[in-house]
Amino acid sequence: LLRSLLSQVVSQSVSVSEAVKKLFDEYGDNRQPTVAKLKSLLTQILKDGQKTVVLLDALDECSERGPLLRLLSDIHEQCSKSINLLLTSRKERDLEVVLGRFATQNVSMQQAAVDGDIKSFLQNQLSADSRLKCWPEKVKSEIAETLSAKSEGMFRWVTCQLDVLRNCYD
Repeated sequence: LLRSLLSQVVSQSVSVSEAVKKLFDEYGDNRQPTVAKLKSLLTQILKDGQKTVVLLDALDECSERGPLLRLLSDIHEQCSKSINLLLTSRKERDLEVVLGRFATQNVSMQQAAVDGDIKSFLQNQLSADSRLKCWPEKVKSEIAETLSAKSEGMFRWVTCQLDVLRNCYD
């Protein structure tokens, strides 16, 4: 995550900072900088640069949330004047507790609205996809009902299930 953020922030800059050149010279092509060095460089660039928006989607899907939440807290604490964080996640207690300390706004997606969108998506896919549209209506109806009921608002999960179903013969 740190390398990706650094890469994106640096690629948006008109010139490469001396700190980035120094880190590259220190580590070269063959070694990775430590997490501490990457974090230090990122916070330095963010503090010294223009206003930056960082968007991180699906924090709840991160398997190592503790380090991620500490990183986000540290970045926000050190760079709050020059950074806006837009973070998405399902409601999870550990995320709410940590992110609630510095969140300025919390927008909740209503499950009913998302479920309606998923149902529309499924209907579209089941009627337009060349592999799925030829299935009997009863089967397509069962697929739509089952995937809608079990999706828990996750479009990606529904898409993955449809990918598997496309490979089924009957």
